[in-house]
Amino acid sequence: MLNWIEYLFYPIFIAQIVLVSVYLPGKMSQHMTYMLKNYPPEQYPRLYPQETDKYIIGQWKYSMANYIIAAIGFVLIGLLLFVVDHSTFADDGYISEAWPAFYGLLQFLPLIVLELSASGQMKLMRESNTSTKRSAELMPRRLFDYVAPALFVTAVVAALGAAAFEMALHDFVWSSDRLKRLSILILTNSFFVVIGYGLLKGRKPDPYQSTTDRTRVVSLNLRSLMFTSIAISAFAIQQSLDGVYNIDYLDAVVMSVYLQVVSMLSFGYLLHQQRLADIDFEVYRDAKA
Repeated sequence: MLNWIEYLFYPIFIAQIVLVSVYLPGKMSQHMTYMLKNYPPEQYPRLYPQETDKYIIGQWKYSMANYIIAAIGFVLIGLLLFVVDHSTFADDGYISEAWPAFYGLLQFLPLIVLELSASGQMKLMRESNTSTKRSAELMPRRLFDYVAPALFVTAVVAALGAAAFEMALHDFVWSSDRLKRLSILILTNSFFVVIGYGLLKGRKPDPYQSTTDRTRVVSLNLRSLMFTSIAISAFAIQQSLDGVYNIDYLDAVVMSVYLQVVSMLSFGYLLHQQRLADIDFEVYRDAKA
């Protein structure tokens, strides 16, 4: 017989399956279809440095990978319900947070592959750019030209607050658990800082992209990073409480909710905010046309 936490977990885990492996990939696939239909290679050759078939096949592979992973998720639910003995994975007998965590990593794999493909696409676009004319932005790119100071301050305060909360909750006594949690928090935010610096100061990945579009993309990505950082800080605070109070039974539920929030604040936010109708696609037309 299911206990009350399992009644809570399974609907939330189903939401994780549908959101991360069906809904968001479906939105991404719609974007791909829209671009191929409205901005075809014949009229916008600069946008497609490879054969058209590769983009169609790549979209199909991306969709199929997500559908397969979604199916695996429902199979996993069956295993958790009827096969797995939860007491072998967690001392309290409740569902271990490792299940939604490792499944979440599997769900993110198609997106990682897609990002790597996009990087390769930008490299091919730069290589195929035969124009000798280069444009440079004369105005320096400053952080607060792209994000509101309040959002940046909130992200920094949240990270510092999560670290201080972890230490204060244990009377500022060091331990291996303290070190592990603080290291994850510091390393994750340091990684975000590196990505943000690259977005802000790095060269333009797309050689044809207009200044307006680049500004919009950088702003959206920086905001997404800060939203995600705040979510990570909130999760770190929950983990600190989990280490002191007897709330281990909530771990699987919290992990699944956390992964969904991070998905929406990163991939979901960018998909929602980056409207294709606002992009200047004229820069991708053949200059000779």
